[in-house]
Amino acid sequence: MKKWQLSKKKMLGFLTAGAIVVTMAGSYAVWDELSTSTNTALTIGKPITLSVGTGITYDNTAEARDWGDTAPVYTSGEVTFSATNIPSGETANLTLTPEVSVTTQPTGGGVTKDDFTVTVVESGSDVAIKDAVPFDASKKYKVKVQPTGANAEKTAETVLDVKLNASLTKATTPAS
Repeated sequence: MKKWQLSKKKMLGFLTAGAIVVTMAGSYAVWDELSTSTNTALTIGKPITLSVGTGITYDNTAEARDWGDTAPVYTSGEVTFSATNIPSGETANLTLTPEVSVTTQPTGGGVTKDDFTVTVVESGSDVAIKDAVPFDASKKYKVKVQPTGANAEKTAETVLDVKLNASLTKATTPAS
Protein backbone atom coordinates (compact mmCIF):
# COMPACT_ATOMS: atom_id res chain seq x y z
CA MET A 1 0.00 0.00 0.00
CA LYS A 2 2.94 2.25 -0.01
CA LYS A 3 2.17 2.76 -3.60
CA TRP A 4 -0.62 5.25 -2.87
CA GLN A 5 1.27 7.32 -0.30
CA LEU A 6 2.26 10.82 -1.33
CA SER A 7 5.57 12.35 -0.53
CA LYS A 8 5.80 15.84 0.95
CA LYS A 9 6.96 17.18 -2.38
CA LYS A 10 3.99 15.71 -4.24
CA MET A 11 1.61 16.85 -1.53
CA LEU A 12 2.97 20.42 -1.80
CA GLY A 13 2.50 20.29 -5.59
CA PHE A 14 -1.14 19.25 -5.27
CA LEU A 15 -1.81 21.94 -2.64
CA THR A 16 -0.24 24.60 -4.87
CA ALA A 17 -2.32 23.49 -7.86
CA GLY A 18 -5.44 23.48 -5.71
CA ALA A 19 -4.68 26.99 -4.47
CA ILE A 20 -4.36 28.17 -8.05
CA VAL A 21 -7.67 26.58 -9.01
CA VAL A 22 -9.41 28.10 -5.96
CA THR A 23 -7.96 31.53 -6.76
CA MET A 24 -9.08 31.29 -10.39
CA ALA A 25 -12.49 29.99 -9.37
CA GLY A 26 -13.10 33.36 -7.75
CA SER A 27 -12.78 34.93 -11.21
CA TYR A 28 -14.69 32.38 -13.23
CA ALA A 29 -15.62 28.77 -13.15
CA VAL A 30 -14.40 26.25 -15.67
CA TRP A 31 -17.90 25.97 -17.19
CA ASP A 32 -18.40 29.76 -17.58
CA GLU A 33 -18.54 31.01 -21.17
CA LEU A 34 -16.76 34.34 -21.20
CA SER A 35 -16.60 35.01 -24.93
CA THR A 36 -19.04 34.88 -27.81
CA SER A 37 -19.48 36.12 -31.37
CA THR A 38 -22.24 36.89 -33.80
CA ASN A 39 -22.42 37.11 -37.56
CA THR A 40 -24.81 37.94 -40.35
CA ALA A 41 -24.74 38.31 -44.13
CA LEU A 42 -24.38 41.84 -45.50
CA THR A 43 -25.26 42.68 -49.08
CA ILE A 44 -23.52 45.82 -50.29
CA GLY A 45 -25.96 48.20 -52.01
CA LYS A 46 -25.81 48.94 -55.70
CA PRO A 47 -23.73 51.99 -56.63
CA ILE A 48 -25.28 55.14 -58.05
CA THR A 49 -24.19 55.12 -61.68
CA LEU A 50 -24.21 57.95 -64.23
CA SER A 51 -23.88 56.90 -67.84
CA VAL A 52 -24.10 58.41 -71.29
CA GLY A 53 -27.39 57.68 -73.03
CA THR A 54 -26.59 59.29 -76.38
CA GLY A 55 -22.96 60.25 -76.95
CA ILE A 56 -21.59 63.46 -78.39
CA THR A 57 -21.44 63.60 -82.19
CA TYR A 58 -20.72 66.24 -84.80
CA ASP A 59 -21.57 66.31 -88.46
CA ASN A 60 -18.03 66.26 -89.85
CA THR A 61 -19.09 67.87 -93.10
CA ALA A 62 -17.46 71.29 -93.21
CA GLU A 63 -19.64 73.91 -94.81
CA ALA A 64 -18.27 76.55 -97.16
CA ARG A 65 -18.42 80.06 -95.76
CA ASP A 66 -19.23 83.29 -97.47
CA TRP A 67 -16.91 86.30 -97.64
CA GLY A 68 -16.80 88.22 -94.39
CA ASP A 69 -18.63 85.58 -92.33
CA THR A 70 -17.80 85.42 -88.67
CA ALA A 71 -16.40 82.16 -87.43
CA PRO A 72 -19.10 79.49 -87.55
CA VAL A 73 -20.58 77.81 -84.49
CA TYR A 74 -20.35 74.03 -84.62
CA THR A 75 -23.20 72.43 -82.67
CA SER A 76 -23.16 68.79 -81.64
CA GLY A 77 -26.00 66.34 -81.87
CA GLU A 78 -28.11 65.82 -78.75
CA VAL A 79 -26.40 64.24 -75.76
CA THR A 80 -28.35 62.45 -73.02
CA PHE A 81 -27.44 60.95 -69.65
CA SER A 82 -29.04 58.32 -67.49
CA ALA A 83 -28.53 57.43 -63.84
CA THR A 84 -29.41 54.36 -61.85
CA ASN A 85 -29.88 53.68 -58.15
CA ILE A 86 -30.42 57.25 -57.00
CA PRO A 87 -31.92 56.73 -53.52
CA SER A 88 -35.69 57.02 -53.40
CA GLY A 89 -36.91 60.48 -52.45
CA GLU A 90 -33.58 62.15 -53.24
CA THR A 91 -32.62 64.31 -56.19
CA ALA A 92 -29.33 64.86 -57.95
CA ASN A 93 -27.55 67.65 -59.79
CA LEU A 94 -25.67 67.23 -63.05
CA THR A 95 -22.52 69.23 -63.71
CA LEU A 96 -21.44 69.40 -67.36
CA THR A 97 -17.91 70.47 -68.23
CA PRO A 98 -16.93 70.63 -71.91
CA GLU A 99 -13.31 70.29 -73.02
CA VAL A 100 -11.62 70.75 -76.32
CA SER A 101 -8.08 69.84 -77.34
CA VAL A 102 -6.28 70.35 -80.61
CA THR A 103 -5.38 66.98 -82.17
CA THR A 104 -4.24 68.21 -85.60
CA GLN A 105 -2.75 71.66 -86.19
CA PRO A 106 -3.51 73.65 -89.33
CA THR A 107 -0.67 74.27 -91.79
CA GLY A 108 0.42 77.48 -90.03
CA GLY A 109 0.28 75.85 -86.56
CA GLY A 110 0.08 77.76 -83.29
CA VAL A 111 -3.59 76.99 -82.52
CA THR A 112 -4.50 76.07 -78.93
CA LYS A 113 -7.67 75.14 -77.07
CA ASP A 114 -7.87 78.76 -75.93
CA ASP A 115 -8.68 79.75 -79.52
CA PHE A 116 -12.14 78.21 -79.13
CA THR A 117 -15.20 78.99 -77.04
CA VAL A 118 -16.91 75.81 -75.88
CA THR A 119 -20.33 75.89 -74.23
CA VAL A 120 -23.08 73.45 -73.27
CA VAL A 121 -26.73 74.32 -73.79
CA GLU A 122 -29.94 72.48 -73.15
CA SER A 123 -31.48 71.38 -76.43
CA GLY A 124 -33.75 74.15 -77.74
CA SER A 125 -31.93 76.89 -75.81
CA ASP A 126 -28.99 79.18 -76.53
CA VAL A 127 -28.25 79.89 -72.84
CA ALA A 128 -24.94 78.37 -71.78
CA ILE A 129 -25.05 76.06 -68.78
CA LYS A 130 -22.37 77.15 -66.32
CA ASP A 131 -23.53 75.64 -63.03
CA ALA A 132 -24.96 72.33 -61.90
CA VAL A 133 -28.51 71.70 -63.11
CA PRO A 134 -31.14 69.37 -61.65
CA PHE A 135 -30.63 65.93 -63.14
CA ASP A 136 -33.40 64.80 -65.48
CA ALA A 137 -32.82 61.85 -67.81
CA SER A 138 -35.26 63.33 -70.32
CA LYS A 139 -33.15 66.48 -70.83
CA LYS A 140 -30.96 66.71 -73.92
CA TYR A 141 -27.82 68.80 -74.26
CA LYS A 142 -25.68 70.12 -77.11
CA VAL A 143 -22.04 71.22 -77.14
CA LYS A 144 -21.21 74.31 -79.15
CA VAL A 145 -17.70 75.11 -80.38
CA GLN A 146 -16.73 78.38 -82.05
CA PRO A 147 -13.28 79.63 -83.08
CA THR A 148 -12.64 82.96 -81.27
CA GLY A 149 -9.81 85.19 -80.23
CA ALA A 150 -6.72 86.41 -82.02
CA ASN A 151 -6.12 83.09 -83.82
CA ALA A 152 -9.70 82.55 -85.03
CA GLU A 153 -8.68 83.12 -88.64
CA LYS A 154 -5.86 80.53 -88.29
CA THR A 155 -8.13 77.72 -87.07
CA ALA A 156 -9.22 76.54 -90.53
CA GLU A 157 -8.61 72.82 -90.98
CA THR A 158 -7.78 72.34 -87.29
CA VAL A 159 -8.97 68.99 -85.92
CA LEU A 160 -10.32 69.05 -82.38
CA ASP A 161 -11.19 66.43 -79.81
CA VAL A 162 -14.41 67.59 -78.14
CA LYS A 163 -15.26 65.99 -74.81
CA LEU A 164 -18.17 66.49 -72.43
CA ASN A 165 -17.49 65.54 -68.81
CA ALA A 166 -20.51 64.92 -66.59
CA SER A 167 -20.69 64.40 -62.85
CA LEU A 168 -23.61 63.68 -60.57
CA THR A 169 -23.92 65.08 -57.05
CA LYS A 170 -26.55 64.88 -54.37
CA ALA A 171 -28.89 67.87 -54.54
CA THR A 172 -28.98 69.79 -51.31
CA THR A 173 -31.72 72.09 -50.23
CA PRO A 174 -30.72 75.40 -48.64
CA ALA A 175 -31.23 75.66 -44.89
CA SER A 176 -34.23 77.77 -43.96
